[in-house]
Amino acid sequence: MVVDVPVFRVYDRKLINTVKHHWERLVSTIARPTNRVEVVVDFKLHPDGHISSVRVARSTADEKAALTCQRSVVESAPFAVWPQKIRQAVTNDWRDVRFTFSLLSRICGLTPALEAGPTCDTKLFP
Repeated sequence: MVVDVPVFRVYDRKLINTVKHHWERLVSTIARPTNRVEVVVDFKLHPDGHISSVRVARSTADEKAALTCQRSVVESAPFAVWPQKIRQAVTNDWRDVRFTFSLLSRICGLTPALEAGPTCDTKLFP
């Protein structure tokens, strides 16, 4: 089956922007680190938009910062229902998603890696 990449790109960009928007509201609640730290949050995204198996896979930040990153994902859900083309392309009942949040001493934020600034490596797997 041929995967329609644009449909993934459009869906994924909306998901990333939703998490980013929520992250930007939460980031003011944590202390800015004195050096660069990263928090990796993994989860499964299901066809109806709900998520499961959310976990902090790795973190060099303090516990509050790590939980804030996880919270930005959890509180952003549920996401949009998958379009039909994504349902046809994905063979599982979920997609594995990984957000890598980078927190900097002067700039605390989330920017998808595909945009300017490598402060977030976001991976959504078909």
